[in-house]
Amino acid sequence: MKKILAIFTIVLFACSTVFAVEFSGSLTTGLGVQYDQSKDDWQLWLYGDDGEGTHESTITFGFADENGLWSANIVGIGTGVELTSDNAATEVDETDESLMTEFDAAGSLSADLNLSISKLIDLAAGTTLPVDIDFFTIVYDRATSLRAYNNIAGNNFDRVRTDDNLWHFGLEFAYDDLITVQGTWAPGEWQNGLTGDLIFNVPTSQVLVSALIQPLSGFKVSVDYGYQTEDSSNSNIPNVVEDSVDNENTIGVAFDLDLGSMLGMSTNFGISASERYQIEDEYNIVATVLYGGIDEASAYVEYANHNKPEDSSNALQLGVSGTLGAFSYNAYFGANDVVEFADTYYLGAEAYYTISSVTLGLGVEYAEYTSYNYSGNGFWIVPSVSVSF
Repeated sequence: MKKILAIFTIVLFACSTVFAVEFSGSLTTGLGVQYDQSKDDWQLWLYGDDGEGTHESTITFGFADENGLWSANIVGIGTGVELTSDNAATEVDETDESLMTEFDAAGSLSADLNLSISKLIDLAAGTTLPVDIDFFTIVYDRATSLRAYNNIAGNNFDRVRTDDNLWHFGLEFAYDDLITVQGTWAPGEWQNGLTGDLIFNVPTSQVLVSALIQPLSGFKVSVDYGYQTEDSSNSNIPNVVEDSVDNENTIGVAFDLDLGSMLGMSTNFGISASERYQIEDEYNIVATVLYGGIDEASAYVEYANHNKPEDSSNALQLGVSGTLGAFSYNAYFGANDVVEFADTYYLGAEAYYTISSVTLGLGVEYAEYTSYNYSGNGFWIVPSVSVSF
């Protein structure tokens, strides 16, 4: 797999120099300083932005045809490493053991490719189709269904996605902004055609089917179904007991009503809600968020109930964020379970300043139970730098 992605990267670089291809990318890295109260110890972590908020440095390359026929992205993720006091490095394994590959020790690579079938047909036939048709593939990463929920806090209570980093194939049909339908399939066992070795060793296929409908500006609804999807019940939510039941079927529904956009206002304010249900273990998440504001300052409050036959938890988070020229900020406060607030609360803030293509960032957080923005608990100070090109 690593060789395939390396060849893919070289081919895209070559295309960018020979054909009319737009090239872009980014690099994020930094340092996480953590006081781990469970160990009564200060620790240093190599830190970056991998889309999950963990301690990993990333580099991203993007390629796109100038006519919009295709686009591709390649993401390299460095394995989280703790910098110990004696300058030795301890590797932190954050990978599913069933999917271990030869390059996990040094990090991982993922890629995605999107091909506009409708635009190809338009060019070949000299016509314009009334719908957009896209084929896409995702390599060594997860696929996520379409979502209407306003995930402004980033807690992903509504998310339905595949369970493993596999090779996915998908089709998406869209008619204007009215309706989008998407289907994604990932085979189970995947063999190297030359050696016969298993690249991915997952017993069954994983499937996502979803639809996003927007009948009018400011209002949208989504419906999702997933087979062999991510099990969100085995999480860090207090009082929700982990289980060994395989999560074979997940369904989800959500809506977002932005009255500001609906009324053509310069501010946005609205409500969004979702329900996600894992059928086999009867695990249900109901979430709702109220939000509103302007670019300079917007606020939200999000509540989520996690319910299983054995127990339940109630999460709550408040936040405010904004952009003032080159400066942006985000502050948040919440608890994983308001019933046990003193044992599960967290609070923090982030600030970023952009100079040309360089963004300097600083994050600070304290978490009593588990961190919202990083990993683990305790006190965090995280300076970072991102470069885009």
